[in-house]
Amino acid sequence: MMTSQSSIKRLKLCSLTRLRSMLESLDLEIDRLGLRIEEKERESRDLSSDEGNVALQEYHGEYLLKLDRIEYDVENLHRKVEDLNDKKRVVQEVYFIKELEQGQVTVLGSVRKVKIKDGIIFLLILLVLGLLAVEAYRMGATGGGARASVVLREGRVVSAKVLDGGQGYSAMDISLPLSKKGKQALLSPVLHEGELKAIEVLFPGEGYDSHAEVRVSPAFTNETLWAFWGLDTFCCVIFLANFFFEMRLSSSNKWYWKRHWIDFMTSIPIPPAHLLMVGGGSLSIIRAGRVLRLIRILRALRILRMFLFFWRGLDQLSTMMDVKLLKRSLVYGLCAMFC
Repeated sequence: MMTSQSSIKRLKLCSLTRLRSMLESLDLEIDRLGLRIEEKERESRDLSSDEGNVALQEYHGEYLLKLDRIEYDVENLHRKVEDLNDKKRVVQEVYFIKELEQGQVTVLGSVRKVKIKDGIIFLLILLVLGLLAVEAYRMGATGGGARASVVLREGRVVSAKVLDGGQGYSAMDISLPLSKKGKQALLSPVLHEGELKAIEVLFPGEGYDSHAEVRVSPAFTNETLWAFWGLDTFCCVIFLANFFFEMRLSSSNKWYWKRHWIDFMTSIPIPPAHLLMVGGGSLSIIRAGRVLRLIRILRALRILRMFLFFWRGLDQLSTMMDVKLLKRSLVYGLCAMFC
């Protein structure tokens, strides 16, 4: 079939002129079949109003009314049109890809320069994906051993107590997960020489039970997070420049947006959620609740962005070499991990 990977590979060997001729031939045949369908539909309407013609016809060993035979022919013609439209979509896809490649070669000067540009974009994708993973899983964040507890009253956090200050912390994240529906508390650590000295309750939350457990984990300093975001933003500027450069060369902006919308979405930098905690000690209760909602939204968006960057990296790699099977296997594995 035309939609198989082997057929797509053969199509990529064709010139733009040949692909354009194939599209014209497919359009002509689709139009011809469309006229035949209209003709059969008119015949069906005329036959439906002819009360004297209800003769049976033998077709492939079966007896059919002529009206049934026309309906069968119409369905068969529709299937042929759908098959041709599928083939047309594949040829169109290959045509737009080759046209974009040749447009880039014309502007940049050679195929080698286009491959270098795509290679640089792929490396930057890996860099940003690495930054997102490092920030999400806090790889390299120092410190350990700190423990804390909270005092609750009617499901709200009244105060927090340091049980063990730990050591070696450059920054810290303190959370109190909810076991049921409610509002999450907002706690801010006070560090001195790498040790946890105190915990400020910025927002008491509500809905906690007596078994609420304080989670203390090392984090990156705001300076480090700003550096991560600055590098991320710099890469995103390059991604956006490449996106609009390629879209300008494409003859169909609709096709380019449909095929590269992930490239645009992942090129929008999203700040780390922890940056919202800068100056957290002066937060009011209302503002603290809003900050918590923003933190949840930002975390969800950054996780989604990491997933999309993973997909984008595989898509970019698949344009440079044949890794369809590898891409499918990795995507299945990633989906299983997220579940």
